[in-house]
Amino acid sequence: FRRFKNNDFQLEDKERSGAPKKFQNKELEQLLDEDPSQTLSELGKILQVDESTVSKRLKGLGMIQKQGHWVPYELKPRDVERRFGTCELLLQRQKRKDFLITGDRYRLQLMRLSRALKEKQPLYAQRHDKVILLHDNARPHVAKPVKTYLETLKWEVLPHPPYSPDIAPSDFHLF
Repeated sequence: FRRFKNNDFQLEDKERSGAPKKFQNKELEQLLDEDPSQTLSELGKILQVDESTVSKRLKGLGMIQKQGHWVPYELKPRDVERRFGTCELLLQRQKRKDFLITGDRYRLQLMRLSRALKEKQPLYAQRHDKVILLHDNARPHVAKPVKTYLETLKWEVLPHPPYSPDIAPSDFHLF
């Protein structure tokens, strides 16, 4: 009332310590483009505003948090195109012949390994030493054709406990 009495008719707020800092949506979008995994509190500290203010603005921008990242609720056209491209690449990859390692393919790999072992270590076969094979329990490794072939080679297969990838850092080991 005192301001109006003194002919001060300005309605704009003057800067004061309690007034919220104003920021543009572009600033918030730029921060999210740099790092979409920032939390509300991190964004609030950077923009010098309360978390609830940031939350309201993000909601207004149509952003939601999925798996720790801020993403638009509706995909932008470039994101839709990117997803279609990724899906097409995955479909093409699946149609390729060499995409999956099957039991038959693993058996052929063991055949090549057996031949290479005989070529590079000819004395090995003459001494009748046993080959000891360590491989994991992946389906191609325990398929029936593979087991049968390993029996014909008379290789000893070490038992591999399930869920122990630390024992076999590569696909297989020969001893």
